[in-house]
Amino acid sequence: GHHTLSNLAGSDCKISEPKCDEAYHKERTVRVELRTDSYASDETSWELRRSDLNASPMLDAAANSELLMAGGSPVFDGAGRAWMGQFGVGVDLDGPDETFESTTCMSEEESASRNGGCYDFRAYDTYGDGMGCGADGLIKVQVGRTRLVQRDGNMARRQEVDGAGGEKINACMDPDGLAKWAYCAVRVCADGTVIGLQGNQCKFGRGSELIDWKNMEKDPLVDEMDGIGVGEPPETMDEEVIEEDEEEEEPYR
Repeated sequence: GHHTLSNLAGSDCKISEPKCDEAYHKERTVRVELRTDSYASDETSWELRRSDLNASPMLDAAANSELLMAGGSPVFDGAGRAWMGQFGVGVDLDGPDETFESTTCMSEEESASRNGGCYDFRAYDTYGDGMGCGADGLIKVQVGRTRLVQRDGNMARRQEVDGAGGEKINACMDPDGLAKWAYCAVRVCADGTVIGLQGNQCKFGRGSELIDWKNMEKDPLVDEMDGIGVGEPPETMDEEVIEEDEEEEEPYR
């Protein structure tokens, strides 16, 4: 079977990264790194599943393959079925501005297979605003020598404001600066292939080539998906630029 190493929040211990293979370590390493914002412990979950180059990219097939790694709390659909992750797999994302790494190794057979060495990564943010509130959120996915990075910088700074009862509460300012993704879903293969899956709203540093523009405004946990449209959207979908009067900055949350 496979073995996975994950760090826990607040740990001061330094553990050497496991060697997947002395000669082909980088080619067989599978790693997910996540740096939280101020709300990830309550909002963010992720998982990594074994996949295949030709596996279905549709959301209804997402949970059909073997779950290898996960983080955050499991997510359940309206019928109570596990939608992402499962209890007992992965670690809680406790604490703001913490970095979590989970590492496993692909087998020699997987790395050599023509359709193998592929993994599906999914992340879900229940608030739908990504991980840029109050800290520099980050997701890194590595499969062999293929690496993806989703950076959600501190675009909506966290600030202490007065609550309704006069108490001090933390709130995020400038919501327009947030990445505003609810769902990331990509297939990453050791041969360099990267595919956006149905519902993906995360660019991972690759512009719009991975975005599913047909479903970019939807929450896949509650909204019905409309096919798949990964890649450049039609020209008619270009966003209109609307000038607005400046207003006094209000807390986002």
